[in-house]
Amino acid sequence: MQPEHYPEVAEALQGKGSSGLVNRPRIPLKIPHKTSVEQEKKIIEARMQAPCYGPKRLKWYFDIEASESAVGRVLKQNKLTKKRRKKYQTKNDLREVKARYRALTHHQLDVKHLYDIPYYWPQMTKKKLPKYQYTLRDTKSGFIFLGYGKEYNEAYSELFIDLYLEKLEVDVSQVIIQTDNGPEFGGNKRRKVDLWDYKHNTREIQSGTSIYPSRVLQCKR
Repeated sequence: MQPEHYPEVAEALQGKGSSGLVNRPRIPLKIPHKTSVEQEKKIIEARMQAPCYGPKRLKWYFDIEASESAVGRVLKQNKLTKKRRKKYQTKNDLREVKARYRALTHHQLDVKHLYDIPYYWPQMTKKKLPKYQYTLRDTKSGFIFLGYGKEYNEAYSELFIDLYLEKLEVDVSQVIIQTDNGPEFGGNKRRKVDLWDYKHNTREIQSGTSIYPSRVLQCKR
């Protein structure tokens, strides 16, 4: 104990005895601006109605007077928050979803730009190599089918898919190819149309709008 604390200790002993030496909480006894009990009940009820809403949305949609930090504090104190999942846990969930697919039935298709690779650029310009890589990956097995082209458009995507389906010895009607919403897959068209009606294959867009985050192509004979 420091000497400067002696007067304080002596005063506590004279006033309250040994109980005066017990540590007291430093928080104030009265907090005028503290969130009222009625507001806390309103926050809890709003959270029960919309469990997926965070403090910002709860305050906005349910007209809560408390600040966002106060709403977050109330949720945390009442154990209405969920612990953030680790990355490996999310990956394990994704593995369970992928395990339900059959091999060579669900695919992911994307296009990679090759002209931004420093070591590839000199060779590409000198030998006139392709600028784009078309990659189709089987979700179940991880099998990858690659194609290369000098153009980045919908026609090349059609040719690439058609070539793959000709090599695929499975029921084409069970094949699903998922893409992003890029222009090379018809993402610039603003209505639901049949973009893939050529030769003997018809690939119908299952999403009802062109601003959907991904496109699913169902292949049929």
